[in-house]
Amino acid sequence: MKVGRQLLADCDANAQCSARMGAPAGQVYRRALARVEKEPQLLAAVPGGNLKQFFGNILDLPSAAAQLPWRIKDIDEGKADWAQSLIAGAEKDMATLGSFPQSPPSMPLVMLISASENNLRPGRTEKEVLEEEAGLLFASSIPGHLANPPQTLYQRDALFAQLPKRLPPMLVIHGDRDGKTPYDAALRHIERLRKAGPVQLYTASGVGHFVLWADQGCARAEVTRFVLGNKAGERCVAPPKVASTH
Repeated sequence: MKVGRQLLADCDANAQCSARMGAPAGQVYRRALARVEKEPQLLAAVPGGNLKQFFGNILDLPSAAAQLPWRIKDIDEGKADWAQSLIAGAEKDMATLGSFPQSPPSMPLVMLISASENNLRPGRTEKEVLEEEAGLLFASSIPGHLANPPQTLYQRDALFAQLPKRLPPMLVIHGDRDGKTPYDAALRHIERLRKAGPVQLYTASGVGHFVLWADQGCARAEVTRFVLGNKAGERCVAPPKVASTH
């Protein structure tokens, strides 16, 4: 997962994080992965016991993602309590999303739409998914769901993947650290949409899939600017992200 590798590269570029690691972050992470293979008790707090998928999911959560390099080093050192603060950070982030009664978990809908419309490899097996995951540092649970969808799927309609003839003015808000819908793919899609109408893009720098978790001020300002038609207004610039030391 490209976003995870970027996070490790950020650690290497940060003096404090790099000093804590004592070696390139990717190298330390590979050592940590090897260690949990030999000491599975270190995965006691990890849902499903899959560290790559657990960390892949954490990348979307601001408070928790900032801790990842530090927790990777904890695993490398064999600390049994490495997951406590990471899970606390994830629960803190998730609590803000779950406080709205109209926002139940979206995974069932994501699995249905992805398997019915967006699966470019419908013949891929669970075995193949596991073989491909073996070469990754960070992984997603979605490929496994696509290989063995739990729901009855629907057929694509005639409009699937068709470019609209006309579009009203649109604003796209996208984080450049989005591990679920890659930023470079979004840029290509936006260029196609611009053939049908005016499409603006606000890039949330250093932010993952859920932009409003980590970039509320600027994202909201961009929406207000777009709705009010304030083209000459000053663009919002989010403060730089600082790696967590906790």
